Amino acid sequence: FRGLMASHAEVQAALDTFAASEQPGELNEVLIKPIHEIARTGIVSYKWGSLSFVLVHRLRDVLRDSPPPKEGEVASYQQGEGTWEESCASVCSMLHSLDGPPFTVQRLCELLAKPTQHHRSRLKLLSAVDKLVSVSTLSPTYSPEEAVVILEQAEKRVAEERARAEAELALRREQQQQALAAAAAAAG
Repeated sequence: FRGLMASHAEVQAALDTFAASEQPGELNEVLIKPIHEIARTGIVSYKWGSLSFVLVHRLRDVLRDSPPPKEGEVASYQQGEGTWEESCASVCSMLHSLDGPPFTVQRLCELLAKPTQHHRSRLKLLSAVDKLVSVSTLSPTYSPEEAVVILEQAEKRVAEERARAEAELALRREQQQQALAAAAAAAG
């Protein structure tokens, strides 16, 4: 896990540099990495102050690059409540103003990692993100060492559950075969 720690330190340094920059520029692979990690695990092990800048930047990119409303769709997120740009800015501001990761951070990162997988309309995407950041309950942030332990425990539970399910399936198959053999013997 030493490589993981070094990698984590490099990512955290990149996040800190990005957050401190007045002209942050484009997100690169290193800065996107935490979004994919959190989407996969739900575990936040980066400083929220720096991570939130990347999440807001990614959200702005996703909203900017999403397809425009179709004919007949309202142009703003909520009818009568400002322009599309104002709605986007409001949601980004809510995300950035949180004191820590929202308890919905895993789903938020899933949407930021693969924005068009579930929401083909940018209005629906913005609505989903709005709901994810309009929360008051925060998720804990873990140290890299704690994150490794939590992931190991989760992987162990998943492996145990998989083994238990496979054993149950094998038992059911064996019982079905025995029942078929008994039925064949009784018929024969």
